[in-house]
Amino acid sequence: MKRHPFDPISFVFGLTFTAMGIVFLVTDVDAQDIDPIAIALATLIFSGLLAAAVAFKWARNTAVDKEIEDEGL
Repeated sequence: MKRHPFDPISFVFGLTFTAMGIVFLVTDVDAQDIDPIAIALATLIFSGLLAAAVAFKWARNTAVDKEIEDEGL
């Protein structure tokens, strides 16, 4: 089986949904119990993680492209 390259965006989405699922399963927290401010803060944190993942992926692709150009391939 061929391995796929690491996708940081999918990793962040999966990690976020897994964490939310664990919180809902393990605690008595319901969707109605969550404060709207907490949702806004979680959205900002998630957006920051997503932006960091995209930047990491872009930087990695740029470095690989530069390395290929330097080798003349």
